[in-house]
Amino acid sequence: PYHITDAGVCDPNPCQNGGTCLKKSNRFVCQCNQRFEGPTCAEDKCASCDVHAHCETGKCVCDTGFYGAGLRGECYRTGASNLRFCVPNPCQHGGSCYEKPNGHRCQCTTDYQGDFCELSIGKEAPEPTKKTPDPCSGDPCLNGGRCVPKGMRFQCLCPKGFQGATCEVRAKSYCHPNPCLHGGSCIDDKDGYACRCIGSYRGTNCEVDDCDQCDIHAICVEGACKCRVGFKGDGFQCQK
Repeated sequence: PYHITDAGVCDPNPCQNGGTCLKKSNRFVCQCNQRFEGPTCAEDKCASCDVHAHCETGKCVCDTGFYGAGLRGECYRTGASNLRFCVPNPCQHGGSCYEKPNGHRCQCTTDYQGDFCELSIGKEAPEPTKKTPDPCSGDPCLNGGRCVPKGMRFQCLCPKGFQGATCEVRAKSYCHPNPCLHGGSCIDDKDGYACRCIGSYRGTNCEVDDCDQCDIHAICVEGACKCRVGFKGDGFQCQK
């Protein structure tokens, strides 16, 4: 279950995708089904499944004949190389591509031949040159990640907020839900968070109000206690 810091009610039910709403004092808790997560059960755990994968109890699992993590771009044909030489298909003119441990093999139609089915049968052509497969072809990096070739493999440079081999995992945020009280804004840090408080509030979570100590005959101005007109003192004690 996920806690929501803002006061909420269960009618109408704020929990999506069949989630159960449980009222807890001035907050509510969403109890999600296995496939969904998040404060209101809005996040589908299987939204990032590969086209050759299916969802089992909230987890991506590669289909029969494929293996891998199950996430998008991470289901490979059984016995095939992780380099995925056949994605996208390098075989031209309708040729079929088959993975090999360190490359690929093109099975051409009856009218074409060559390593990539690039030569029309019956026409004299220059000696074909082998092309090195581009590991970044097909844009394997998700969520705006930038693909950088590393020899025959690739590396994804992920934007802020995402991580994983293909930037498929949303990075943990200490600011969701917002731990800062009284309108404070939360700033994510590598090892935690920091609250930027407003008005007279301060503290780790903006939980301390400097105006709580003001005299009954004083007012609080930008976090400082000042005696009202007709009274004198330091703001914490005011006398006529």
